[in-house]
Amino acid sequence: MLKFLKENVSIENEKIKIVVFLILSIFSMGIDVLITYLNGNFIDLIVIKEDISQLLEYSGILICGYVMSIILSYGYQVLSSILREELSFNLSSKLIKHLHHVPLLEVKKYEASYLTQRVYSDSSDIINFVLDNVVMILVNVAIGIILLIYVATTNIKIFIAFICFFPIYVLIYLYSGNKLASKTKKVRESQNVFYQRMYEQINLVENIKTEANFSEYSDYLKETYDGYIKHFSKYIKMNTGVKSMENLLSYAFYAILLILGVQEIVSGNLTIGGFTIINAYFNKMISIITYYLEVGKGLKQIDVSLERMRELFAIEVEHNGDMILDQISEIKVKDLSYSYPDGSEKIFKNANYTFEKGNIYIIRGTNGKGKSTLSKIIIGIINVPQNVYFNGYSADQLNMYNLRKNLIAVLRQKIQFPYDTIGKLISNENAEKAENEEFDKKFNSLFFSEQFNLRRHWDSYPDGLSGGELQKAYLYKILQKDGDVLLLDEPTSALDEQSKQVFFELLQKMKDNKIIIVITHDPEFEQIADQVLHL
Repeated sequence: MLKFLKENVSIENEKIKIVVFLILSIFSMGIDVLITYLNGNFIDLIVIKEDISQLLEYSGILICGYVMSIILSYGYQVLSSILREELSFNLSSKLIKHLHHVPLLEVKKYEASYLTQRVYSDSSDIINFVLDNVVMILVNVAIGIILLIYVATTNIKIFIAFICFFPIYVLIYLYSGNKLASKTKKVRESQNVFYQRMYEQINLVENIKTEANFSEYSDYLKETYDGYIKHFSKYIKMNTGVKSMENLLSYAFYAILLILGVQEIVSGNLTIGGFTIINAYFNKMISIITYYLEVGKGLKQIDVSLERMRELFAIEVEHNGDMILDQISEIKVKDLSYSYPDGSEKIFKNANYTFEKGNIYIIRGTNGKGKSTLSKIIIGIINVPQNVYFNGYSADQLNMYNLRKNLIAVLRQKIQFPYDTIGKLISNENAEKAENEEFDKKFNSLFFSEQFNLRRHWDSYPDGLSGGELQKAYLYKILQKDGDVLLLDEPTSALDEQSKQVFFELLQKMKDNKIIIVITHDPEFEQIADQVLHL
């Protein structure tokens, strides 16, 4: 686990917080033991009726101890909560960044809501486990030794009872640990699937209402829930049963302690204050023993989270070359044969295409013929670099991330903006400059006309725009990129006829310095096409 954390969690910005957290943890635990000891002595002082000034002095010490305990506890809780969130984010963001660089089809194997829940819960579980135990494991050993020494020097009979009690707890742990770990894994997996189904129910509200299949979708959710609750029930029954057994043993030993304590007090071998301290330390020892048993069980359970995180980190990142191009004048697809990993039928078989600057290419074909797949292969997010060439260089030689970031602008068929204001998602400053300087009459008539003015939507969120408005906003965003390659997937599907004609004219004005590739079912695009490719 420590190796995993060292590789995947950066603590450079958290070092001071971690050091303070460790100090607060140690002092918070130590002062609790000290206050218990002082309380017992204070009871003995009351019993023997010592001088009132000494009692008042002890009272002041106890009050200071309690105040210090509250302050330390407050600091520990606040810092602990903040540190847990920051380190959990650190780990989960590292994994998300890794997933950004793995092959697209590998990520597509996982449903987004399931993967989100899985990454967040596993990251939190791992970080919480480490912070809960990084200090406690060692400090509890020291405290346990101190408590045992005190009990042994105070009353040997009670000490022997302490020692005899420990092996029973260990046997309970050995019996329950592996079984609980197995059940925990099943619960988490079924819970993730259930959360995924809940997400789908909300995401598909429009479909459900359109089809009016309310009972069918409800049954589908209930079926998934039944699978989850089945595993959850088995886990809870076993976990609760183990805890109940531990509690039963604890109460049995406490009864023995009471009997021994009373006998020793009556015989004069133990003071009331001493018995009070031993009683409190017994509860503390029980919590320490329970803690180590929980750590043992927790280690087995946290292995589930570690295994799932390692599984995702183990997905190899995609290849990305080193060569940087400063411009793209030609794209060639040579002898392309391709089928999806889970499909036997080839989408392309020895296909060859050439795209040159100064031309508009229209790609047409029925659904399932590979139009969108071809566009993903060209820009490298479906990785078959040995068949794609830019300016004569194979794609596997090139830094495709740099190419996509600086020289290729893509409008996907499904427009997806992050949830933020339009003014932040597209360049507000560039938009105002374009409008004010009359960058191009056709450009401005499409994005800053009386019918549609992008500036009026600066403070709007994507879900507040119509389909046509959202498509125009994204068109503006990619056109501002001014790349050498413009790849458009169904760019006019939500545009009105007037806007579509303006867009046609704008593409014709732009094509001299670009390779423009348009994937569309719209036959009107052929009026501006230099070449039409039928797949």
